Amino acid sequence: MTYLATIILGIVQGLTEFLPVSSSGHLAIFKHIPMIREAILPFTENLAFDTMLHLATLISVFIVFWRDIWALICAFFGFLADLFRGKPNLHDPYRKMVLMLIIAVIPAAVIGLLFQSEIEALAESLTVVGFALLITAVITWLSDKLANGRKTAETAGYKSALYVGIFQAFAMIPGVSRSGSTIFGGLLNGFDKQFAVKFSFLLSIPTILGASLLQTIDMVREGFDMAYLFPFIAGGIAAAIVGIFAIKFLVNLLSKNKFYFFSIYCALVGIAVIAYSLFA
Repeated sequence: MTYLATIILGIVQGLTEFLPVSSSGHLAIFKHIPMIREAILPFTENLAFDTMLHLATLISVFIVFWRDIWALICAFFGFLADLFRGKPNLHDPYRKMVLMLIIAVIPAAVIGLLFQSEIEALAESLTVVGFALLITAVITWLSDKLANGRKTAETAGYKSALYVGIFQAFAMIPGVSRSGSTIFGGLLNGFDKQFAVKFSFLLSIPTILGASLLQTIDMVREGFDMAYLFPFIAGGIAAAIVGIFAIKFLVNLLSKNKFYFFSIYCALVGIAVIAYSLFA
């Protein structure tokens, strides 16, 4: 049962982390369903497992976008070397994108540090989660309606990166999809669809790494039960594998203007959750 629970949670994490349906929203819903809550609670409230799943989804991003990530790493250190020489150069598109990603991560980092307890409290209200899913439904529906922009790493501005970062901060509300919000924010600012998806997922790297670092510090303080090591690894592998397919599936759907599939799903789930919270 332990392996089954961790693998199922890994699959759910791999899907909902990247598909615009909100992983935090689904987790909040699962915690309110008695039968599911009993089975998954020991794992969903385990910092080590949560950290494992988030790092596993990062592996998915690294595998799909490894060329871009390697170019960004080289660009970052190249920029630092030029900066120490007193000749900073941001003409290279990847150097520019490094700075764009740094700018974009700031809003969520500030909001997370200032209002962490308030954000966690929102997940306790199914009504909030339900309405947040309806917001995600609107965002994903509008993403299909927006014209394909022309901005890429070469032509996008730093102000656009900040706007995408604000959308990511808004997605800290449980039920509002991070990937859906950041892709929508990019499209709204004239990003090319492929670049909007790429920027959204590359932006997840510093975001998830930062959260995982804080979780790791807390995990070290609490300690870790080694009996769960292999079940946690199994869940992580499931999350990484499913995450790869989820990313590729998302890119394909966005290019075909079929984001409305997610809009329909989020609207139905959101309405069901609100009804359950009000009448159950």
